[in-house]
Amino acid sequence: MAERRVPRALAPLVLGVLLTTLTVAVDGAVSDRTTISRSTQPTPDTYTDKATYSAALVEVHTLLLRRHRPYELWITHRESPDYGHRVQLDGIAPGGGKPRITAAEWRPEGVRVHFASGHQTFVPARWFLGGR
Repeated sequence: MAERRVPRALAPLVLGVLLTTLTVAVDGAVSDRTTISRSTQPTPDTYTDKATYSAALVEVHTLLLRRHRPYELWITHRESPDYGHRVQLDGIAPGGGKPRITAAEWRPEGVRVHFASGHQTFVPARWFLGGR
């Protein structure tokens, strides 16, 4: 039986496809996050833990190819949105502009965040109390 080999001319093409696939896979796994808007709870007496919470709107891009990912809303009791409750947001920037938080209503049952686009989202307190 004759041995089948890939012609040498196809080797660069196969290598290119493999490298492209690897680049896209790695790019999708690593992100760069930038806080673009924030609203902080005015007084810490809304919730039983007496912590001051913050709502941060975060822009996300992949690290290598800079592909835009869905915006994220982080509710956390620290200023840095790296630990807390995260909500992915799609479609809050119509027209291509950057979205921004215009207001946040901090109530015992949760927080309602309003955006310049007219969109709003509600996050129940049980999802973010304690910083998770």
